[in-house]
Amino acid sequence: MGKPVKQSEEEKRRKEEEEKKEESSSEEESEDSSDDSSDDSSDDSSSDSSSDSSSDDSSDDSSDDSSDDSSESEEEVKPKKKEEKGKNKVEEVATKGIKNKRTDEESSDVGKPEKKKVKQENGHTNGVSNGKATHTSAEVKKWREENQITVVNLQDGEENPIAPFIEFSDATFPDFVVKSMKDFKFTKPTSIQAQSWPLAAQHRDIIGIAETGSGKTLAFGYPAIVNIKAMKKPVVGPKVLVLAPTRELAQQIQEVMVKACVPANLTSCVVFGGVDKSAQIAAIKKADIVVATPGRLIDLIQDGSAKLQNVKYLVFDEADRMLDMGFIPQIRSIVAELPPIAERQTLMFSATWPVDVQKFAHTYLKDPVQITIGKGGEKLAGAKKVSQIVEVCQRETDRKPRIKKLLQRLCEKDTPRILIFMLYKNSCEALYQELLREKWNVESLHGGKNQAGRDKAVEGFKSGKVNILVATDVAARGLDIKDIKYVINGEMPLVMEDYIHRIGRTGRAGESGSAYTVFSPEDKVHARQLVRILEEGSHPVPPELAKIAETAPVTKPRRSTMEQLYGDFAKGVDAEQMMKKPSKITFD
Repeated sequence: MGKPVKQSEEEKRRKEEEEKKEESSSEEESEDSSDDSSDDSSDDSSSDSSSDSSSDDSSDDSSDDSSDDSSESEEEVKPKKKEEKGKNKVEEVATKGIKNKRTDEESSDVGKPEKKKVKQENGHTNGVSNGKATHTSAEVKKWREENQITVVNLQDGEENPIAPFIEFSDATFPDFVVKSMKDFKFTKPTSIQAQSWPLAAQHRDIIGIAETGSGKTLAFGYPAIVNIKAMKKPVVGPKVLVLAPTRELAQQIQEVMVKACVPANLTSCVVFGGVDKSAQIAAIKKADIVVATPGRLIDLIQDGSAKLQNVKYLVFDEADRMLDMGFIPQIRSIVAELPPIAERQTLMFSATWPVDVQKFAHTYLKDPVQITIGKGGEKLAGAKKVSQIVEVCQRETDRKPRIKKLLQRLCEKDTPRILIFMLYKNSCEALYQELLREKWNVESLHGGKNQAGRDKAVEGFKSGKVNILVATDVAARGLDIKDIKYVINGEMPLVMEDYIHRIGRTGRAGESGSAYTVFSPEDKVHARQLVRILEEGSHPVPPELAKIAETAPVTKPRRSTMEQLYGDFAKGVDAEQMMKKPSKITFD
């Protein structure tokens, strides 16, 4: 009778051990599954493998137990159970080690950015992910130093460490972007593109300062297209808005965006004044991307044709001019139609970035990153590959003869494309008429011409039908025409920022060019700044110009945007406070 009692006690003890083992196994599985749901994908593989092994082990144990009950004797059970108990002990320690490691990792994340943000900084957002991603922080620093690039988080003034896409292989772009890049025959990203794309993929607001002709349009264009394609619930109508100060620039942006949109099966339309708006009304209702000048866009908003409530991606091209040319009231009206600043991404690009527009810029940005290429920004600097030559004439009456003599010299051997800038439309048209009478192959472009005349002039110059274009500053920011070999500043601009944009019409897309300036004593107010720009770029300073600069008055600070809009009434008034919307007053 003793042996059955002993066997029943042994079976009871064994069943209790099996129940404990099954409970611990189920607890491990449930904890692993909860870890799976909360941890990153990198942890998923380890947790999956641990849960799989635990489930396999438990099923193996249960089969072994059933065979023990049916066929094994008591003597065979004891060593088997001891072996399994030791095995379970090892597995339990290993599992606890994995859990503890996770717990340590989770606790070490306290006070650090959320995992979502870390994941974004690794580049996997918005359909653009890291490709090779082999650039170390030292390599990134070296690349930035070699290309004179600074990338700063403006909120805390710290350098942003995100790695650029130096080569196309550094990122995995969607197929429609790759197809578009092939259409443009790109070999590698420009500096502003390389640094803008990874930041834009993180949905960061960006201020991009880079010389003219450096590829800024596609620096914001490709992220805009990817942004639209990444939308989970596509809507009909504008989702991206690009604002430009002139018709010519708006048309130029549109040409690039239309070509870039084709592989993505998206549509882009352009909206500007001076033409019938019926076609624009039809186009803007269906377009995914809208490129617009502020005046005509406000007309379409007011008559109910333009609905901008779904625009989540806003771009200011030539942002310094947009915020310093009397556009502020119009910009406020347009931005009021968009989603709040927290719900949209805003990008600003320009070649110059004066101090007095920066405060206005920040009213439309959230936690922006500023990318500065070269010596641009607050300090004026010409394009690297543009030679700057200044010819000083003694009297104002010598200006036109000097321009004609310069033309004869430049066109002595061939017929290069030459862009001549004059300050006012009257002097522009007068020089054009004189050159036309002297049988030069020439066209003119200025605000006094209707849109058809402006389009004809640009198209003729672009196609090579005419090789000389005389223009006012409407062409300083709106012409992206290849093979402009020479720029001539027949008259100095009102502000030196426009000088930088003028000479940037040549030497584009990595090509070299030359910019000539006919300078007279009437231009002496600009002498000091012009000498500074020439010296910064290691260009020769004529002795006559240096002499004028010595006696020239110190350049007065530019009038702020508020003073330009409201005159002396704006002196000493806080710009941000003045531009705030009026508060609503309710009377009881």
